[in-house]
Amino acid sequence: MPGIRNFTQSGLGIDRMTIGLLHEVRQAVRAICARPAFSALVIGVLAAGLGCVVFMLALLDGFALRPLPFAEPERLYQAGFFGDGGLGDVFPMTDQDLVASRRQLAAVADVAGVARSTINLSDLDRPERYNGGHASANLFRTLGVAPILGRDFNDTDEQPGAAPVALISHELWQSRYGGDPAVVGRTIRVDARPATVIGVMPKDFSYPRRESIWVAATLATAATHDEYAYWLVLRRHADVSTAQLDAAFAGWFADAARADPQRFRGQHSRVEPLRDMVMDRTTRSMIGMMLGAVFMVLLIACANAANLLLTRTLGRRQELAVRVALGASRARLLTHLFAQSLLLSGAAAIIALALAAAGLRWQQALLR
Repeated sequence: MPGIRNFTQSGLGIDRMTIGLLHEVRQAVRAICARPAFSALVIGVLAAGLGCVVFMLALLDGFALRPLPFAEPERLYQAGFFGDGGLGDVFPMTDQDLVASRRQLAAVADVAGVARSTINLSDLDRPERYNGGHASANLFRTLGVAPILGRDFNDTDEQPGAAPVALISHELWQSRYGGDPAVVGRTIRVDARPATVIGVMPKDFSYPRRESIWVAATLATAATHDEYAYWLVLRRHADVSTAQLDAAFAGWFADAARADPQRFRGQHSRVEPLRDMVMDRTTRSMIGMMLGAVFMVLLIACANAANLLLTRTLGRRQELAVRVALGASRARLLTHLFAQSLLLSGAAAIIALALAAAGLRWQQALLR
């Protein structure tokens, strides 16, 4: 019957196309294996360019594009001051600045602070030094993070004369204390002084960088300063705009500058999203330049790989001429060359992903 005959012929045509395509893929594999040194060179050139680009895009995603792991991160800001140039990063502030700004900005935002430092733990047989922070009592509430074990700091923990307390990271809990739940309530020695562990933070949490332990800061209420420099964290109230928050902080800063003009001479206030603390202006500029550079590396790698494949194709003119003489169409030859390029690119992509993953592990190790 005509309908069945047409369907059968159409099916046979599809089968022939599939068989022909598979044949050209096999021929491409043979051509790649026949010149292993050449194939390895092409794959290596492409893998180097692709690996650099994937690594930089992964860094950009991790530092700039992915939201911060906090509740409602769009309402979190950092605040401070900068010099006359206007291009530098935000400077930290004193404990008195933290207390004063928290009091004056209470109507528009929750204000917390943390000072980075190194902390020595000497409660076990092996004294060790860790990255740590001296935090205001409301730091983790402001960030929207709660301990998975024990309790958070409370307001009395930062008052002068309060018993020293500390929160530890999940990593420190596992590596130093073996994941023992009884660590909560244990007295440890922090910088040679006793302190009570009151809680364990969630896994993979660290703020502002790679801290392992946080001690409740004793915030001054008199005319004395402690020795730490505090990074301010602000959580804007839901009914307050960014412009209102910026204006309120600028008003507090203006009052502080009038009260102490010598200290704040040449300084200006700044409020910016907290994600800019993860990737500051200098880091963003460097990553932007590096991203442009690695794209240029990829273009050069693609051009070099194309030149190598073109040279190889010209060297196979006699082979391709024989295939044409035996009846191979131009489409079959193009399919063969395309399949060879696709296989080489696929192998390069696999190696590039492995190189990028190794680079990310190295970068994470550097930040620890």
